[in-house]
Amino acid sequence: GPEILPELQRVIHTARNKPGQTAIISFSLDVVAAAKKEMPQLKGYWIVGLKQHKVTRRWSPKADELILKAKAARLDGLDIGKTGGINKAFADEVKQAGLDLTVWTVNSPREAARLMSLGIDGITTDRPGWLRLNLEPE
Repeated sequence: GPEILPELQRVIHTARNKPGQTAIISFSLDVVAAAKKEMPQLKGYWIVGLKQHKVTRRWSPKADELILKAKAARLDGLDIGKTGGINKAFADEVKQAGLDLTVWTVNSPREAARLMSLGIDGITTDRPGWLRLNLEPE
């Protein structure tokens, strides 16, 4: 919750990293929005998991809903859980809105390559070195 922000600011200040070396991510829109307001020099990403309706097979929330909330909170991007809901149209809509798009947790070279072909900005993985070595060269 937002009670973490004073300690988070203290730790970030103590670390003395350059702003580009640290990003704030949270499953809580309120927390990442408050962090972005307090530390505007850092990038802020809202972590969201997409879900597929069992009957209609539609994914939600939709990109336009997420974009609206992220822009209202003045965030830099979205960090979406890897699902079939991330397709070219979804990625294009997020990117055209001026937001970064990262995806978590991707441990398959095939899935990483698919997502990279959509133009995403970053991948969270449990195996970064291995994944990089096993990606097909473009």
